[in-house]
Amino acid sequence: MRAYIWLVLVLIVISYSLYAFVTADRSDDNAKIRNMVTDVASAIQERDLNGAISCVSKDYKDNSAMNYDRLRVLTAQALRVEYDYTIDTEIRKLDINGDTAKMNLHFVVTKVNGGAKVLVRDLTFDLRKENAMHKMIIPVKVWRVTGMEGLNLEEQTGI
Repeated sequence: MRAYIWLVLVLIVISYSLYAFVTADRSDDNAKIRNMVTDVASAIQERDLNGAISCVSKDYKDNSAMNYDRLRVLTAQALRVEYDYTIDTEIRKLDINGDTAKMNLHFVVTKVNGGAKVLVRDLTFDLRKENAMHKMIIPVKVWRVTGMEGLNLEEQTGI
């Protein structure tokens, strides 16, 4: 009986490892960044804090004294709005230089009922490739945001 249990466990581990290997993203850097933007926009629209903040580096800093922890708190507050909204993004410029990149992104948040634009920003992101684990076993490099310009939260919130 124990041999059967061990055999089942080994088969589960092998299957999971194969699944992780097969599903690892092997696309080029341009596609990875574009997919990241799409995934984060979807997470914001679904009010998924972990998904929305997953693209931000723990080393995040910007010129308005924002760091990762403060950005996470502000994102959580923003996701609590009561109205339904849609997110539209357009990458206007993307310069990749090895393990770093700079991206200009046009970002629009629109209320579903009434169609009023709540937030329209042209953002500039500093990106860097960082080590991560895919499915907790496959080491991969992922693009993460290390800095941002253009959010101007001070105008809206008095921060």
